[in-house]
Amino acid sequence: MKRRTFIQTALACILTGLVSAVSALRIGQNYLNIITYSMRPVATTLVLMYIGCLLVYIFTSMRKNASDPVKGLPALAFWQGALRYVLAFDICVFGIGKFFDIQFNIPLAWLTTPLGSLPSHELLFAFYGRYGALARIVGVMQITGGLLLIFRRTRLAGVIFLLPIVLHLLLLNAFYLHGTLYYVIILTMTLSYLLLIDYSRLKQFFLFDYDMQPLYLFKSNGVKMALKAFVIIGPLILMAMHKKPQYFAAINGEYRVDKLSINNQEKNLNTRDSILTKVFIDREDFILEYNGHKQRIIGEYKYNSAKKEIKAWWYYPEDKRDTLYAKILPGAWPGTQIMEGRMGNESFNIEMTRINK
Repeated sequence: MKRRTFIQTALACILTGLVSAVSALRIGQNYLNIITYSMRPVATTLVLMYIGCLLVYIFTSMRKNASDPVKGLPALAFWQGALRYVLAFDICVFGIGKFFDIQFNIPLAWLTTPLGSLPSHELLFAFYGRYGALARIVGVMQITGGLLLIFRRTRLAGVIFLLPIVLHLLLLNAFYLHGTLYYVIILTMTLSYLLLIDYSRLKQFFLFDYDMQPLYLFKSNGVKMALKAFVIIGPLILMAMHKKPQYFAAINGEYRVDKLSINNQEKNLNTRDSILTKVFIDREDFILEYNGHKQRIIGEYKYNSAKKEIKAWWYYPEDKRDTLYAKILPGAWPGTQIMEGRMGNESFNIEMTRINK
């Protein structure tokens, strides 16, 4: 009991220190504007000193009092309560900030940038910032979870409510933001700690408490097991029946048109007229782009890799009916291709360079 109390109190103390330190840094930098770029080394030093003091406290005064129930249990209650309040405050800052357009802002210049050229964090901000209502709904959820944390009766409900939200943030940071990944890891550890405090209650509730729902008794256990197995096997069967995304390493990618001839007449690519400038060969789509993304012909295709022959038919625009038949042959230089064939009444020869796989 002595060792368990000490470990729980020490973890609550150090997690409180980490959450409060990072929260103070962010507030000082983003809200109070007292931590400038030149002040960051000083602020970092103060944070390290703060964490160091907590470690000294843990392994001196806290260890000394861990065996005394008069001092040990109140210390545990204090640090667990402090952890809940610090975490609730920080999450509410994030949530309330979404109502004042502090988060998910994207510069106007990025909105005219091609999607594939956006940095990952700007791509995420553009998605969430597209509709202000989405950001505010997330903010309401964060505020609700934070308020549930500060009341003893709703503490566990707050942890369970917030954990999926923070796990979602963890994935977003791991794949898109990166810069705040370590802090979200700390938040995940904090919520996991608060969840494990009630491990016995959760174990009893999820594994041993009697289920009050009506129970249907199957005449055969085989039928019951078959139904359970179908939950996994059924989706696998549907996936096997679904059309597979096609990928041909030799041709898939985005191409820049370097030279274009139609009916044996070379076209001037440096013109504002509607002229073919790009070709996209994707897993599903075959796209011809004419001087910008607003003028595109989009269709499906089939490719015979042995004969290097491609056939494309169009679904956008709806009035486009001419089917494309062509061969795609390697060009003179690595990354270049020559596509020659016919679409409708026109024959064509295209020399193009792959600029993006």
